Parts: sequence; C-alpha cells; structure tokens
Amino acid sequence: MNVAQRTEIILLDDLAAAECPAREVRADETISFGYQGSHFEIDLSARNARRLRQDIDPFIAAARRVPSSRAPRPGPRTAARRRDTANARAWAQKNGFPWLGEKGRLPDEVMKAWEAAGAPAAP
Repeated sequence: MNVAQRTEIILLDDLAAAECPAREVRADETISFGYQGSHFEIDLSARNARRLRQDIDPFIAAARRVPSSRAPRPGPRTAARRRDTANARAWAQKNGFPWLGEKGRLPDEVMKAWEAAGAPAAP
C-alpha cells in the first residue's frame, strides 16, 4: 500500500501574533531588513507589509546605501606564513599525511594537527 504525504508550511504574520497571540493572520510575504548591523526577517500580511514600507520609506529615502559587507579576507602571504606552511607540510608528510603533495593549500585537518603538535619547525 502506498501512502502519500504532504507537508504544508503556513506563514503567519509575526506582528499580528505579537499584538494578539490568540489571533492567527496569514502572512503574504517575508521581508528582510537590517538595522544597526543586525539582519532580520519578518513574515507579514499584505496590510502590515504596506504599513512597514510606508513607515520606513522616508528614512530609506534620506539614507546612504552601503555595500554589503564581505567576509574578511586573509592577510597577504608573508614570509612568516610561507615558512609556517612549509614547516607544516614537512611535518605532515612525516607524521601520518604521506599523501600530501608538495604544493597547494593545506587542509584544515593538517594545520590543526600541526598546531596541536606544537607547530614544530621543519627538521
């Protein structure tokens, strides 16, 4: 016997639920926004979404757009970092990582093992 199953997700208006927890109002959309460095999402009915946009529009019109922040990039490769990589690679090839090649990025597991061993210098 085959049994079909269906899962339905119903979004409820978060603002209406906060104002009156006993009342369920269906949300029509999810709105994402940022404030003071934090990002938020809220599910709202069409009425409350319109209300939010009307309230925030004057502030948006007067504000400056800031580019999205990116994840910090690692610093430039310095002689010390190259030396650390070379030491870690030499240590790894003698301590259980013989498959490690002569070039390329070192996997995190190798760097963690090398650091756990006290980050010894190459012999």
